[in-house]
Amino acid sequence: MDISLLIELVRSTTQTPSKLPRQAPCGKGTVLVEGKNFLGSEKLITVRADTSTQGFPEHTHDYIEIVYMCQGQTEHIVNGERVVLAKGDFLFLSQNSRQENLPSGKDDIAVNFIVHPDFMKQILVMLGEKETMIHRFIIECLTGDTGKATFLHFSASNSPAVQNLVENLIWNHLYETPYSDKINELTMSLLLIHLMNNVEGISYNGSGNSLVFKMLDYIENNYADGSLTRLSELTF
Repeated sequence: MDISLLIELVRSTTQTPSKLPRQAPCGKGTVLVEGKNFLGSEKLITVRADTSTQGFPEHTHDYIEIVYMCQGQTEHIVNGERVVLAKGDFLFLSQNSRQENLPSGKDDIAVNFIVHPDFMKQILVMLGEKETMIHRFIIECLTGDTGKATFLHFSASNSPAVQNLVENLIWNHLYETPYSDKINELTMSLLLIHLMNNVEGISYNGSGNSLVFKMLDYIENNYADGSLTRLSELTF
């Protein structure tokens, strides 16, 4: 990651007044973070640095959040499950996920991509019909079924192309031009396509679809030498 670019994103984020509620409205137990506070009325994607060392209480959001760990590590509780992000890790969170950010160190820096669900509708055609974990995750995000997978966690630390696309997204956010929004939409599309072919150790969460995701994960990682016997064992 280009350190100077990351420093500039941190500066930009800290100079922008926080639009994150710290507690839930009276009578409700979970904070709702609304995408309109970051995206406005026109943007489908925006970027912010996550440098909070104090953590953030359990919350949900009405957008899809993609977290990329730039340096250090952070810990999250997602739907009651502990998730540790290391450098180069991605965490995809659907609108249905309940997430708590645990306190972290001052050198632990992540980038949050805030993605409007309408963007995911647009790119399904571009992603094709290949049945992958990310493709299925996007579909589940669009259906809004709370019984489906609500997060994906995986590493792409060995893919320079992925890191380059993340840097491009940050740069276009910081140095806006009349076409920055469209460029970021196309760049995010390319990022998702690359991730479909460059993920390591993918994990998932969701009650209704965990078996399907487990089988897809086995096929993706063992398509060359996998066996029907082992695949059938996953169903028991």
